[in-house]
Amino acid sequence: MTTDVDLLAEHLEITQGIQDLSNSVELIADRRTYVRGHVRAVGGSASNIATKFTVRRGDDTYGPYNALNNPITVYTNPDRAQVNHSFLVELPSAVLKAGEMDVCMTINDDRTVEGYDYTNDRVCKRVSLETGPPVGVRFYRVS
Repeated sequence: MTTDVDLLAEHLEITQGIQDLSNSVELIADRRTYVRGHVRAVGGSASNIATKFTVRRGDDTYGPYNALNNPITVYTNPDRAQVNHSFLVELPSAVLKAGEMDVCMTINDDRTVEGYDYTNDRVCKRVSLETGPPVGVRFYRVS
C-alpha cells in the first residue's frame, strides 16, 4: 500500500556534549560520541519508524547500529529541543580513533512506511576526529 507520507533523512549531528547543526565544534578521538539523526515527514507524521547507523573508515564498515530510541514518530515539523524528534546512537569506541570517518543513517529500512521516494531515506556525514591533548591526572596522598 502506497502512502502520501514521505520520510526524509535530513541531517546528522555528531556530538561529544556540545555541538551545533553545522558540526563546527571539533571532535576529539577516543571520546564518548553520539550521533543525532534529524528526520522529517512530508504529507503527515509517521509512527513506529526505526533507523540504523553505519560508520565507514577507509575500506572498513562498522554496524549497523540501532538507535537508542528506536522507534520514534517522525513529524512534519520536528523540534530539535525534543530528543525523540530525532534518532540517537552512541558510537562504539572501536570507531573513535583519530582520522576521518563517514557516519550514515538509513531510516525506514524495513519499509514500515511505503514512501514514494526512498532515495531520501539515507544521509551521511564525513567527520574528522582530532588527536586531543593528553589528560593529566595526579594523585596526592591526604592523611
